[in-house]
Amino acid sequence: EEKSASLRFERLLGSANRMYEVELTSFKNKNKELRADWQVKFSKIVEDCRAKEERRETELLNAKAFCRREVDATIQRMKATYADIDSANTATKDLRETTEFLQGECKRLREALSESRRQSE
Repeated sequence: EEKSASLRFERLLGSANRMYEVELTSFKNKNKELRADWQVKFSKIVEDCRAKEERRETELLNAKAFCRREVDATIQRMKATYADIDSANTATKDLRETTEFLQGECKRLREALSESRRQSE
């Protein structure tokens, strides 16, 4: 009877060991699957983050280039405006000098005309 109980215990122990091995193998396989799933998900997250970062960098570079072009265009417009102002100032100065010269000539001619009338009288 003791031998029979020992055999039953050995069989139960063997059966429990086989069930444990099956469960352990199942757990290991499930763990591998979960790890692989998470590795794929993590890789996808990393890839998405890199793509977003690259888009942001591209957008930033495009924005910087746009700003640089706008600044350069504004500087060119300002230079053209200053050139126009300089031309206008030069033209105004020339016109002022010409006006002063003509006023002087008119004054001289009036004086000469007055002198000529006085002499005629």
